Amino acid sequence: MATLLVINDDPVQLHLLASLLEQDHEQVIRFTCSKSAWQWLQDGHIPDLIVLDLHMPGINGWRFCELLHTEGRPGLPVPPVLIVSATYSGMDAEALLADIGASAFLTLPAEPARIRAQVQQLLEDPSSPKGFHVWVVSPHDAEIIRIRSVFAARGWQVHGWHSSTQMQKAVVLPKPDIMMIDHPLPDVTTNELLSWCRLECRDAMCILIGPQSDGDERTFLVDKPDVCVPRGFDVQNLVILCEKWRWERALTRVEHLLEVRTSDLKESEAQFRGLFEMLPDILVIYDDQSVIRHINA
Repeated sequence: MATLLVINDDPVQLHLLASLLEQDHEQVIRFTCSKSAWQWLQDGHIPDLIVLDLHMPGINGWRFCELLHTEGRPGLPVPPVLIVSATYSGMDAEALLADIGASAFLTLPAEPARIRAQVQQLLEDPSSPKGFHVWVVSPHDAEIIRIRSVFAARGWQVHGWHSSTQMQKAVVLPKPDIMMIDHPLPDVTTNELLSWCRLECRDAMCILIGPQSDGDERTFLVDKPDVCVPRGFDVQNLVILCEKWRWERALTRVEHLLEVRTSDLKESEAQFRGLFEMLPDILVIYDDQSVIRHINA
């Protein structure tokens, strides 16, 4: 019998979602408090699926997904996560899935049959959370292996090449979230590869391996990397830095989307108000308490 964990700080939405899912599943655990839900997981409970809202006080949906991937129980896979939101849709949803590592997304309100079908699909064939990709270009096998072992243990997908020429042939792979360049390379200059990365992988964090200080080879770089690390760097510390950057990028994208949506709503409101004021007849709008809210006279 599948166990479902439903987290939503809106009691009405929580009741509607949980009641709907209880038609198909006996074990539906409800939480309006995300902190309590996280503690429930820390106490050893393992759900088969998590239905998660994004905008919540305390631990929001982005942070909850981050905790699942970075502080979950070692050795156990992250359960599939179905994100529900009334704010995002379409390409917005795809961008969010890529950033937070969820399995599926539903825009609310949604037809009950669609919600039930999506949940059943994830239970029968759990979608792996969208992976985060690291590209490493290094002439040294040992360096690629060292980076891959640590990042892969944290759920990242690592692809390594010995030269820029080999790497640029990887057209079928998803674009990287992190690009690591081991300076110097045998076939191109570091400037050339950094320029290519800025053009072809605009959203990637560029990390340069090799320079030791501000007074060395970096002084001639035209396109500056985001991070420079010396040889023999601590990969554990670097993966923590990359994870923090990844979630900050997700939040930055969300803030931008919210600004765009707010601007659109204000524009629509202004257009409506203009039409409202131009009506030839007197029109009065009341709220649910019979109090006058607007009048065009």
